[in-house]
Amino acid sequence: MAGKADFTEQEWETLQKGVTGSAMLVSVADRGFFDTFKEVGALTKHLSEARKNHDTPLIKELAEVRGTGFGLTASPDEVEKGTMEALKSGLSTLQTKAPDDVQEYRDFVVEVAESVAKAADEIGATETDALEKIKAALQTA
Repeated sequence: MAGKADFTEQEWETLQKGVTGSAMLVSVADRGFFDTFKEVGALTKHLSEARKNHDTPLIKELAEVRGTGFGLTASPDEVEKGTMEALKSGLSTLQTKAPDDVQEYRDFVVEVAESVAKAADEIGATETDALEKIKAALQTA
């Protein structure tokens, strides 16, 4: 089982950006002022629970993320492009350095993104599309 110490600073930031970027991608897919608060709350809760309760050290440490890796003015296109790059690069790094943790990472990213999508009640078509893009990136990397 790998942990933060097994990765360079850049690799670690990329792994974290894959997690938070996926949550942001779902959130910006269907923007709504009040929905955003619910989605941020869902992300925060999911990360907090993972820090406390997850079995995998890698996931516990990834859940300690502060920030998203994106600026406040990042466009949906920038979020999508940056997230897809982070997921592919992060998985490549994991496959090399921690192959036993690849599936845990994939599952965690999807769980976080789905919890954000469900935060504002119904999952709309644009959120479903964002989730499918995330899942596809995680499978093709």
